[in-house]
Amino acid sequence: TAMKAVLGRASYSVYLVHLIAIGITFKFLSMAIILTPSLSFPVWVLTCSMGLAAGIFASIWLEQPIIRYVRTQLFAARTSAASP
Repeated sequence: TAMKAVLGRASYSVYLVHLIAIGITFKFLSMAIILTPSLSFPVWVLTCSMGLAAGIFASIWLEQPIIRYVRTQLFAARTSAASP
């Protein structure tokens, strides 16, 4: 499905940024509300969702444009320099 494709393309970015996003989300939550055991599951769901969302956004706004740039600019220059 489309969601699996998005997660597949963003998997490396999710891997790189999810802990940072989870830490920031948890810090803001701990400042905004009193964390109790009854809130542990909703807090877990929210922090995990923020980790995934941050990874997907990092993929869309950073990883994919950098990959496009490298492919079009750097590899294009290498290909044109190699041809006689």
